[in-house]
Amino acid sequence: MRKALPRTSRLLLVLATGMAACGGGSAKSSYPDASTFGSGGAAGGAAGGAVATGSGGHAGTATGGAGGNTIVFPGTGGAAGGGSGNSGPPPAPGSTLVLSGTTLLIGPGAACSSAPAATTPAPDRWCGLFVPSGNQTVGLVVFNLTKALAGTPITCATTDVNCVPLNASVDVNMNDTDASYGFFGQTLIYYDASTIYAWRPGWAAGRAIMAHSTTQPVQCVANPGDAATALCLAGTSNNLYAGTLDAATGGTLPLVEALTNGSTGIDFSPDGRSVIWSVKASTSATSPAETLKMQTIGDATTKKTIAANITQWAISADAARWYWLSAPTTDANMITTGALQTAPYPAGTTPAAVQAKVGQYLLFGAKSALTLTATAASASGADMNVIPDVDAPVPAVVEPSDVIGLVGVTDAGNILYATMAQQPSSSSSTSSSSILVDLRLIQADGTGKCVVTATPSADPGAGFNAAATAVEWVGVKLDSAGAVTTISGQYTTVADCAPHVFTTSLYSFYDVTSGLLFQQGYDSKLFTADIDYAPFAATGGPGTPALVQTGADSTIVPLFPAPGRVLYTLSSGAATDGLYLSPVVAAPTPELAPVRRPLAAATSSRVPPVAAASRAQSRFASRALAIPALIAAPAPLSLPRTTKPASLPFAPFARAARSTGPAHLFAPLARAASTR
Repeated sequence: MRKALPRTSRLLLVLATGMAACGGGSAKSSYPDASTFGSGGAAGGAAGGAVATGSGGHAGTATGGAGGNTIVFPGTGGAAGGGSGNSGPPPAPGSTLVLSGTTLLIGPGAACSSAPAATTPAPDRWCGLFVPSGNQTVGLVVFNLTKALAGTPITCATTDVNCVPLNASVDVNMNDTDASYGFFGQTLIYYDASTIYAWRPGWAAGRAIMAHSTTQPVQCVANPGDAATALCLAGTSNNLYAGTLDAATGGTLPLVEALTNGSTGIDFSPDGRSVIWSVKASTSATSPAETLKMQTIGDATTKKTIAANITQWAISADAARWYWLSAPTTDANMITTGALQTAPYPAGTTPAAVQAKVGQYLLFGAKSALTLTATAASASGADMNVIPDVDAPVPAVVEPSDVIGLVGVTDAGNILYATMAQQPSSSSSTSSSSILVDLRLIQADGTGKCVVTATPSADPGAGFNAAATAVEWVGVKLDSAGAVTTISGQYTTVADCAPHVFTTSLYSFYDVTSGLLFQQGYDSKLFTADIDYAPFAATGGPGTPALVQTGADSTIVPLFPAPGRVLYTLSSGAATDGLYLSPVVAAPTPELAPVRRPLAAATSSRVPPVAAASRAQSRFASRALAIPALIAAPAPLSLPRTTKPASLPFAPFARAARSTGPAHLFAPLARAASTR
């Protein structure tokens, strides 16, 4: 299939070269016109210079614009402000303007910060914005969302303590595929052309943590809980770096280890203070054995080996146990299996056997496991087994011989799995992001069978809703040439196995517990989509949707359960451009405890749960992009942070992809297998 530029890179290029410009103001242009933008401020010298008032648009352009806010970046003059005179969608009635002028919420990572629910007092929440900063460059600012929600004006003037300009020229080079922007907990990671930075609330500026370039890509992540720590992985050398972010000043992150032969898993410890990684013993695709290691971040003397000759490691949700496959082997069909073992965390001593010849596992309940085991009876499937108690393992087959992958499981033992798959695009024969699957339900005791979709027509990033009462999934229809014709949002209630279609032009959707917030009608030229909300009806399925906002930019932030609004931007070049809060979409409702994400072998709850108001989780395997895998632009490269094994280990073409050679750490991870 045709692959486009990553969504954020495309938007930034438009912001830099188009929306920082104006011309005739034609509403029919695919991009805003390329001429001279309203100055928004006189250029300053090296020390910052004086700030001039935003002029609101170049003379001779339609209606000009409102002028917007002038943003001053350190060492620069004022950023451009105002609109180009283009016409565009107005904000929905009842929307609240937070910041006027051209702007975009950052992405594809989380646009706003979050904190564990138990954090007291709850910290203010900050969000990131891309803004034009003059001379066809894009700047990055962060603003205090908590204060904005409380009614404090956000001006981003030099005296505004609730708006911090961080960088006047972020990386918009389309060849820098490592560059990404997003919050991990309270830490923002962002890039310019040569440096990767971290920022935390209270800091006056970002801290440089790594260098990068188009020839030396580096991907960094921060701890999503309350630990001020970060990990980085250098793509060419496979060097792993980790360090603390307790202070705004400090050097780059220190080297932990060179992962010369690659790795299938890098992650934080449950408390976020240690780094855990596995390193392959060989680059051979038929030699899956790895060594599992752990180190307190910032203290190289604590590095230790936890286990050797293992793969597919995980930590239980209660942080009491390790799980891994011991003595793994890969057969002629490229199926990797090993003996599932469990051991005390963190010591890892005296591992106990759970089951032999396991190819995939998921954990649920207090100490129950779901496994796939290879069977000689079928070359294209596996036995699916339930183990109620891993301390006294007695595996029971609940579905024999035909399962190709475990998709999800709830703590109550509702199992979502696939028995067949289709790879519709020959051009993506080695990319599991182009795989479609069927979806089936069964309970751990073998009852409650339900065919969610009988044919391979579902994106593999399906999952259960927070209440575990429904399966949320993306339906994909193809024409005879394998091209996508329809992307639909699907919601199948478990109790009656009833399908509910809530849109036939899906871009993304979020389960916000009171209903489904979704984007549809995506415009690939304007990078916009309509925002709709469908409250859950008495039947348990989504009811009639209502339009929240038309033509909003593609990155949005649902603020649920309170205040029940959506943070969005309009950036068509019109006078109404700006950052807005939608009207109240739904009354606040109690947040339901999230269940394990699809395909997670162990630990979606390894990360401390965030406060309900901190984020509404996108219902796709890749929360960062929140778009169907089959039609998504390539995701930013990401650390292979392990929470589970491969998603479809017994699908023939998935095995073929693994046989093409050693997996490079910076190969884009399949969204279907990724909550990493």
